[in-house]
Amino acid sequence: MASCQVNTGVGSYRPGCLSSGGEGAGAKAFWLNCRVGGGQYWYNGYTNTVMSIAPLPPLSTRVDACTDRLRGAILDGTFPPGSRLPAERALAEALDVTRITLRGALARLTARGLISAHQGRGTTVRDFLHRGGPDLIGDLMALAPKRGMRHAIARDLLAVRRALAGVVLERLVEAQPDPGPILVAIEAFTQAAASGADPEVLAEADVAILRALLAATESPVLQLCLNPILQVLRGSPQLRGAIYRTPADNADGWAALAIWIQAPDRSVLPALMDLLADTDAETCRVLTEEGA
Repeated sequence: MASCQVNTGVGSYRPGCLSSGGEGAGAKAFWLNCRVGGGQYWYNGYTNTVMSIAPLPPLSTRVDACTDRLRGAILDGTFPPGSRLPAERALAEALDVTRITLRGALARLTARGLISAHQGRGTTVRDFLHRGGPDLIGDLMALAPKRGMRHAIARDLLAVRRALAGVVLERLVEAQPDPGPILVAIEAFTQAAASGADPEVLAEADVAILRALLAATESPVLQLCLNPILQVLRGSPQLRGAIYRTPADNADGWAALAIWIQAPDRSVLPALMDLLADTDAETCRVLTEEGA
């Protein structure tokens, strides 16, 4: 049994308004909300497309799950920039949540700049590339297989990490910090690599070195810039596997840094950056071979 109801971003349509494209001159879409079997579908009269969104699983907190589902739908283009979300009642029904839960999720998405709500005009999806922050990189990486973008995202992420590394190393030349904590972290990674630790363990040991380097800069800005990169690294087994495919090579790279950090010299920085660039190129090559 199928049932259909026409909705806009602000409420139900009168049948005579179907061709108007909205309840006002500036309306972007109308939504034909259809439930067929266990699925929920919408026809977007503005883009002439059919979209679907599955109900939430009964796991985690409902607001968290609702926020994650809607954020994913925005990032993967199900709800493109400039479009309006379906009416609150229809969207809550599709996600199998209460309207109170949905409002909590919408409030979070509003706070992150992904949507904007206006009285009488509904909820509009904003362009996350203009309004979002680096915390969305992890979400984009999770969606990368679906969009065939893992290699591109990994390449750009590694380039950003490399640029951050260059700034950090320059700062360390100026600071001439105590190398002790950094050397301890490098030794821990070396031992993990020699023992055949899995990529997840190596990643955590790698992160410990990065945090020691960043702590030595005494820059909260640089330390905070690292967090989105770590989020992606921890959330992507494929990227971890590519980065730590040959742990001995990773250990050799850190060994070179261990020598340098004991007497930081700006003239050596180009060689260190070339080494990091070569390592990143190998990571991208592995991802390409794996069909990312």
